[in-house]
Amino acid sequence: MAKPNVDLNRAAQAIALSDQFGDEEAARILGVCTRTIRRYRERSERDPELSRAVHDNRKELLAKTKHWAEEADEFMSEALMTMRDKLSDADLRDISTAYKVVGEMTLTRQALMIDDDELSGDSESGATPEDSRQGA
Repeated sequence: MAKPNVDLNRAAQAIALSDQFGDEEAARILGVCTRTIRRYRERSERDPELSRAVHDNRKELLAKTKHWAEEADEFMSEALMTMRDKLSDADLRDISTAYKVVGEMTLTRQALMIDDDELSGDSESGATPEDSRQGA
């Protein structure tokens, strides 16, 4: 039985997006079902060309994320300084809201701190994002 034709770029993009956002969100973005993404991932384990394309897509996504993360980090720092300056004039509700916003900013910052080696699968352990998601 012949292998079905697969658009390697689309499959690699789906796997890389899935690593970053999860299967459901990647499927929604690309207009495919989650089963398709799982099949792409399985195929990438035995198809060196697809595996290389996935690696390249992961690096590309990481580069975009890092740039965005740097801008977000700068913005969060400025926002925190502005809130700190206005704190003395604030009422309890404003302080509570600011505290919540800072907490959300902190969580966002932590989520943006993606390790390049972890994302690309080049870590010392050799683990890939699929390994961590599958509990390997």
